[in-house]
Amino acid sequence: TVGNSSSAHFLLKTGSWRSSPQSAALARRGTDNMGMLARIRARATIGVGRQASLSGSTRFCASRVPAGQGTPVGPWFGGTWEEAGYEVSEHNGAPKIYSPWNKWFPYEPVPFSPKFGPYKVHCEAKQVYMMCACGESRTQPWCECGTGEFNRKRGFGPIKFLPQHTGTYYLNGARKQAAPEFNGTCWLVWADVNIVPAVAVGFGISFVGGLVLTWFFHP
Repeated sequence: TVGNSSSAHFLLKTGSWRSSPQSAALARRGTDNMGMLARIRARATIGVGRQASLSGSTRFCASRVPAGQGTPVGPWFGGTWEEAGYEVSEHNGAPKIYSPWNKWFPYEPVPFSPKFGPYKVHCEAKQVYMMCACGESRTQPWCECGTGEFNRKRGFGPIKFLPQHTGTYYLNGARKQAAPEFNGTCWLVWADVNIVPAVAVGFGISFVGGLVLTWFFHP
């Protein structure tokens, strides 16, 4: 050990340290340590970036829903649509709900469902309206471009709506029916997504209805 330290001191004094085997070994160790530190810092940066991107995507999903569209943040029990395993439109934040028919026959394009209820609109008589069929337009319930081209690019044809009278109409929001006017199908889609609340609502309606009918028809 004494010999090694003295030789190192001699090399430092004479200036031949840089060309010695000891300096080469130390240089290699320093390079390896610097490389390891760089890799650790890179991994930490990637991890922070992933967390930021995940949290940012959740906030961005809520921010891309247009005002007045009526799209819920997620299922009734909480969380976002992505956390519940649903596909969400990058254009307007609407979820894609697969009905029992879509699951049994998975060969048809599935529209997004911007609302689980009707859209209340005012229409003029004898005027043709292009209703959004894909569910991704930001101008619900109408097609975004007004001509139906926005829907055709997504594999759907726009739904033509020709009102016979001027007035208020209720149009379907879940995009799970061929007819443009609301007929209750949107609520069935809501029940398919939120089974437990739907069962509770059904039980409450049946219980109250049974009491009323019993009171009316009791002897």
